[in-house]
Order: sequence, then C-alpha cells, then structure tokens
Amino acid sequence: MIAGAADLMSRRGVNATSMRDVVRHTATPRGSISHHFPDGKPQLIAEAVTFAGRQVSIPLEKAMNERGVIGGLKAFIASWRRQLEATGFEAGCPVLAVAVDRYVGEPSDKDDAAAQQHLLDLAEGVFADWRRIMLAALLREGLAAERAERLATLIVASIEGTVAMCRASRSADALDQVQEELEIVLATALACTKNRLETRNGLIPATRTRPSARRFASRGPATERPRRTAGPTGCGHGVPSRADGGRRTRLGCRRLEDRGHEVGAPASASHLRADLWAGVRAPDQELAR
Repeated sequence: MIAGAADLMSRRGVNATSMRDVVRHTATPRGSISHHFPDGKPQLIAEAVTFAGRQVSIPLEKAMNERGVIGGLKAFIASWRRQLEATGFEAGCPVLAVAVDRYVGEPSDKDDAAAQQHLLDLAEGVFADWRRIMLAALLREGLAAERAERLATLIVASIEGTVAMCRASRSADALDQVQEELEIVLATALACTKNRLETRNGLIPATRTRPSARRFASRGPATERPRRTAGPTGCGHGVPSRADGGRRTRLGCRRLEDRGHEVGAPASASHLRADLWAGVRAPDQELAR
C-alpha cells in the first residue's frame, strides 16, 4: 500500500491520491488500510514520502561509493530516465509532488495545516539526505566543504527540475543535456582539486615562468636596449609627427612645447603619458577646432 501510494503520488500528485484510489490501485481490502494507517491519509502519504526517499537514497549511496561522483551521477540520472520511459513520462518524483502540492485531506481529517507542515518537513529531509550522499562523495574526491555543498545542491535541484520538464515535454532530451553539463562541471571541479593537491604535495611546480616574462627576459636589461631616436620632424617619441605652418599638430609634442620641453630631445614614457592624459582631459581651443 505504501509503494502504491508513492506510485500514485508520482503520477497524480498528493491531492488526487485518495485512500480509495490506493485500495483500488493496490487491490487490497478496504479494512486493511484503516488497520495499518489509523491516522488516515496523512499517515499513508508520510509513509509513502519516506519510502520514496529510501528508494532513491539507497542505490544512490551505493553507486557513489562504488563508482565515484561522476559514475554515481550517471547511475542516478539513468534511474530517473528508466522510470520516465517505463511509465510513458507519466510518473515523476513523489517527493517533489509533496513539495509543490498543498495538502487537502479526507473529510474526516482534522488539521490539514499541521499535516501539510509535517509532509513538507519530510520532503525537506529526503532532499537533504540526497544532498548529504552527494556531499560525502564530493568530499571523498577532495573538494572543499563549501564547494562540495554547493555542487551537491546543484545536482539534486537540477535533476528534480529536469524530471518535471521531461514529463511536460514527453522526452528525455532535457535530462541528457543536464547530465552532460553536470558532468563537465564536476570534471572541472575535480581537475582543479587534483592540481591543487599535487601542487601542495610538490608533485608539480608551484609557480611557472609566464611566456611573456620569458620573452621580455630575452631582450636583455633595459640599459642595453637602444633608445628611441627622434622622428624626421624632431619629435622625441620616435614616431614622425606632422608640421602645419610651423605648428606641431601631434598632441604629445604640442603639450611638451607648452610645458617648456625641448621637442627635439628624447622624452620619457612617464612624461608622455602625463602630457597625453592632460591633453585628453583639458584640450585647448585650438585642439578643439
């Protein structure tokens, strides 16, 4: 009866699953359900939620222990795919059904609000148990606790939402796409963790010379490099500037003249940067024209 109630909840939701429906679905005598569940529908639904959670958590933990995080993820998603395809995409997750449905009990039930809160607490506990299994597997792979906790939540939330999407689309394509992306995320996180551990243990160098550093080092000390020479018009920047009626139109040269520098003399990079920036910030009227 508990398994039958969980199956009906995965197809119809909580409110559409009545005690009478469970009796018909499981072909059990009417009197037996009141004998085993004296508190009525709230007790039956609560037992079904706990049962559904164990149906997932037991094989999930086994797969994570035997196959690792990525292998366990594949097994987790494969189990949902089998359920969707075997039921013609009619059955989803009964725990999710409890989380999204507002409980409406039988006419004889006394306190629907209390039953609703109790069922939500049970659903939260099931999701937390699945995340705990994921978290433990990620920690065994060496991930930091905070990162592992976020990834565990991401995996459970992604798969639960995707199962609902697959029911709506009558296709497992979304599940395949989510699986591919989750495997990429996990593989990247595990690779970064492996590199960090190898660096800490001295298996790979902690620092490496960057290509740009090697390139600049090959040019020799700054004192040995040739200084830029003046351009054809006497500009100390090493770049030809243009003269127009005796007035230099190159911004850098003009600013040097205004500040009393000798244009034909080599200018330092710091002077050029300062003067160029000053020209950009406060252009004179001639430059504005």
